[in-house]
Amino acid sequence: MAWAIGSAWTLAAWLVAASTARPDVCADVPRGPAAVIGPRDAPLRVEAFLDPSATSAHGSWIELRRVVGEGEGRVRIDVRLVRPGGPLDPRADRVRRFVVAAGRLDRLGAALKLVAREGLDRLDVRLRQSSERGHLAKSLGVPAGRLGDALADPCVPGILDAATARAHEAWKTAALGTIRLPAYVLGDRVFDDGPALASLRPELAREPMRRARALHATPTPAPEAKPRAARLRVPPRGGLRLGGVGLPHRMVLMADTEDDEALALTLPRLLAFRSEHPGVLSVQILARGHLLGATELRHRLCAARLRGRELDYARVLAIPPATRRDPSPAVTELLAELDEVPESECEGEPDPAARGLPGGIWLDGLPRSLGELEDIAALVRLTEAWERPLTPLFVPSPPSE
Repeated sequence: MAWAIGSAWTLAAWLVAASTARPDVCADVPRGPAAVIGPRDAPLRVEAFLDPSATSAHGSWIELRRVVGEGEGRVRIDVRLVRPGGPLDPRADRVRRFVVAAGRLDRLGAALKLVAREGLDRLDVRLRQSSERGHLAKSLGVPAGRLGDALADPCVPGILDAATARAHEAWKTAALGTIRLPAYVLGDRVFDDGPALASLRPELAREPMRRARALHATPTPAPEAKPRAARLRVPPRGGLRLGGVGLPHRMVLMADTEDDEALALTLPRLLAFRSEHPGVLSVQILARGHLLGATELRHRLCAARLRGRELDYARVLAIPPATRRDPSPAVTELLAELDEVPESECEGEPDPAARGLPGGIWLDGLPRSLGELEDIAALVRLTEAWERPLTPLFVPSPPSE
């Protein structure tokens, strides 16, 4: 669709035309990243998900370029421009499509800088004024005609949709629920980060060691069966449970509060394992203790069970506590729904501490450390190798003399 300054077409008309284009026009929408920073054959690859309508995206872009420079050829970053979760804002989406179009002209950095300088509202107004198009093209350093052709490309919305779908796919694999941007994928880890990339840099530093350890890892010997008295007794009913009682393996997590580090460190792996291996492992979460944090957690676990929101609440508990302090609207709505459940409906919830059950994480009756849960699939196979998985829970009592 050709474009020139002074044409009767407006940008709004282009966008309408793009949205009503024949489906086969964009049958081959590019699925690759909007930009690649660093060598394409670098051993460490990061996927970066940015909302191009955010004024902070340019700062993230600058820091990502610095990270690649610090990596001295060892780091490659694939930048994907995506929509965040929540209601669609037409103004923000217009700016996002502008940045995507600029990225196709190899002007992504300049476009993000323009967003940071102008702000969402002002840039949206300029995009809808035909008199400003030439100035925008000049700011990007491209001919006005080339920018107009890129903006009129009916495949630009599809590129944005494809990148957003990839973000949702990454979050679903990580079982983290709501997408928070900017965010990053490195190996099997998905996490969001601040403008200084305080999380990404340490993760990149640890990644070579993780790969070396996985490459040269030796099989862990099967644990020695402990006497029956040392095994965990059958935990009480109650709390939150994912999976039925008939599954071959059972993981029990006992937490003192919603902010218990065991939940945020373990639940993402457990949810991902259950998604990849259905019908293998059930997960039960219990609140242990009588302090305020445990009491609140116990009530919400019960409320989630009563309202059928077990998986939703488990995904909230899988979010790191520091991130959860600034909850998304969906999380806020869920917690409010759970807190509305009357206390009388959950007053009979058991406390494992009152029954003398030790805290921590247990798999099929044996205590497990956070380190052992790095690879849940291997741990389950190891458990199956030395005895029947439900033996610790249902072994009969010795006959009385």
